[in-house]
Amino acid sequence: FYYALGKNGEPLKNVCVNFTFSHAIHTSISNTSTLYTDKYGKIDIGPLEDITHVSTNFVSAYGQCSRSWEIPYLKEKHEYPRDIEVLEDEPIEIPVPFAKLSYSEVSIFGWSMNYQTISNCYKNLSIEKKDGYEFGTLTINGLTKGYYRLELKKLGWHINIRVHDGVYWEAEGFVLKKNSIIEVKHDQKYLRIHHVSLDKPEESKEASDSEHTLSFRLSDQDESTRAHVFAFTYVPNDSLEGFNAMSELTKADRSSTEVFP
Repeated sequence: FYYALGKNGEPLKNVCVNFTFSHAIHTSISNTSTLYTDKYGKIDIGPLEDITHVSTNFVSAYGQCSRSWEIPYLKEKHEYPRDIEVLEDEPIEIPVPFAKLSYSEVSIFGWSMNYQTISNCYKNLSIEKKDGYEFGTLTINGLTKGYYRLELKKLGWHINIRVHDGVYWEAEGFVLKKNSIIEVKHDQKYLRIHHVSLDKPEESKEASDSEHTLSFRLSDQDESTRAHVFAFTYVPNDSLEGFNAMSELTKADRSSTEVFP
C-alpha cells in the first residue's frame, strides 16, 4: 500500500500520484502509472514482485512531494565472492534467493582464456530447498579443469569459477598442481538464517494481543557471530541500511566490535 498523508497524519483524498517502477531484470525500462488515493489517503499498488525501485510524485495543498524507494530483490542477503577456486569434481554450494532452477534466475558457462563462451554447463546445476529455509542452496557438480562464469541474473551478480587439476596440499588453503602450488583463499561457508517464526506467547494476563515472540536459527556461525533484528512499520528509503552498517563494521578495525557485550 501507498499512503499520502498530511503534516498531521490526515489522509489526502483523491490525490493523483504518479508512480514509476523498475524491474529487476529489465533495468533499462521503467513503467509509469497514475493512480488516485481513496478516502483514507491509500492506494493499493498490489504485490511488487521483481520490482527493485519505486518513485512517486504528486502535488497537494502542501506543495509537490517526491519520494523514492530501493526495494531489494533479496529476501536473503549474502556477500557473494567474485571468484571461487576449486578442484575438479569438487562440489560448490551457494545459497540463492530462489527455490527452483530457471534460466531466468541462473546460468553457468565455460569460458576460454580469452573470455569466449565455449560451453553451456546448466546441466551441472541442481538446487535443494532444505526444511526451514525460505530459499534453496545451489550446487554445482562435475566441473572439469577450466574457467567458468556463474550468473545470478536478478541479483546482477556474477562469480568467476576456476577449476584446477590438482590436490589440496597439507591444508585446504593451498592446491598442489603438477608444476606449482597456488593459494586458494575462498572459504565456502555462508552464514544463513532459517526456521524463522513469529508466534504469540502462551496465554497470560500480562501478554497483550500485539505481543509476539520472534525465533530463528543460524547455520555456519562461529563465536564472533552477532545477530541483529530490524523492524519497520513502513518500507524505509534504504531497507538494507542496517545490513550495510553492520557490513561496514565488520570490515573495520576489529577493536570496533568492542561495542558488543
